Amino acid sequence: MSKNYFVFDENKCVGCEACIVACVLENGMQFPEQWRNIYSSNVNKVPNLPLHHLSLACNHCDDAPCMKYCPSDAYYRDSVTNAIIIDSNKCMGCNYCQWNCPYEAPKYNQALKVIEKCNFCNSRLKENKKPACACHCPVGALDFSFDEIDKAQIHSRIEVPVNPLPSLIIKELENKSGPVKDNNLIDEKYTKKVDLKIVPVISAKKEYPLLIFTFVTAMMVSISASQILTGSELVYRVLFLLAGTASAAVSLLHLGNVRLFWRSVINLRNSWLSREVFFFSVYMILSITDLLLLNISDAFIIVSGLVTLLSIDMVYKPLQWNWKSQWHSGQVFLISISLFLFLTNWLLLLACLILIRLAIYYFNENHKSKSSVFIVFRFALAIIPIAALYFDFGLFPVILLFIAGELSDRIMFYNELELITVENLPGVKS
Repeated sequence: MSKNYFVFDENKCVGCEACIVACVLENGMQFPEQWRNIYSSNVNKVPNLPLHHLSLACNHCDDAPCMKYCPSDAYYRDSVTNAIIIDSNKCMGCNYCQWNCPYEAPKYNQALKVIEKCNFCNSRLKENKKPACACHCPVGALDFSFDEIDKAQIHSRIEVPVNPLPSLIIKELENKSGPVKDNNLIDEKYTKKVDLKIVPVISAKKEYPLLIFTFVTAMMVSISASQILTGSELVYRVLFLLAGTASAAVSLLHLGNVRLFWRSVINLRNSWLSREVFFFSVYMILSITDLLLLNISDAFIIVSGLVTLLSIDMVYKPLQWNWKSQWHSGQVFLISISLFLFLTNWLLLLACLILIRLAIYYFNENHKSKSSVFIVFRFALAIIPIAALYFDFGLFPVILLFIAGELSDRIMFYNELELITVENLPGVKS
């Protein structure tokens, strides 16, 4: 049993945004996004379609994914009010909480480079006062309750990937049909649908530091497993390690507060991001030790590398929430295995794996675009190097061509990831 939760009545909300104003006045300027938002069912106000609203902020869930998966352990729960609070002094601005929250509650402050969000008006709750947003709703659509309730027994019409038991009760619409209107009486310019430009929140271009890091890591692990650098000149082995160090340094550009990057390994118990950083560090330390100090068993290096790849793929699972299949041809594990087979000259197995990956791409309903041109391009970049290696053509250009094909797959992977947004959740928009 838990207490303190929002109560929202869809039948009363008129979308006036007084709750948003109250939040800003109580907590100060919120940039670039306010902590509370109004979601409307009929954004374009098309006649004959029902228009209703949903006021939503942080729901201070009992099983809060933002707090559970934060790698830097920047979130904590107030034991008195049940509020989920973020400590900005511990936040490194990785945005991983945004990837996991089903309600878009964490907001990235571009000026401070940290995450901010609704704090439940925690100080007001301790004085037995309702949050400012609930106090200032003029129509009584948004209210607050101090009573205890078993949230596990509540079914919310907002269907989320995993139910985190939010502190929110929604009184659903009693009548979801709108009044019949005569469009002939309305000027044509008011009935035209406005096309809204959708800007992807996640893309290869925006997340290029992560793209570089994950792809270089996949190549490094496959090189370690193939042992092609064993016995090679020192300069090549040093360049190998420098590539890993450089990719890790580039990945820090993804963080808002780089000086707190060391906090990324604090939450090994729950966060795959913490595990990714930790196991990559182990992999690099073992590799450097093997080069400069003493011989480390290849098995230890390879296993730490494989666990790193697994962690990387698991980090992106929250962004695959809307995929019917969790498999993607551009996952780092598949890329690394393919490159390993290429380097060890297991061409038949490699050709079979490439065909399987192409089948995954073509038949997978997750993909936003199944361009025939891209499929032919991807197929050529995979098969031509295999054939060239089989007929003993020049090795260096063949490797570059093969890597280009793998990189194109990884780019496509990033371009198909989807951040959980309230407007995309079933039951929010009609």
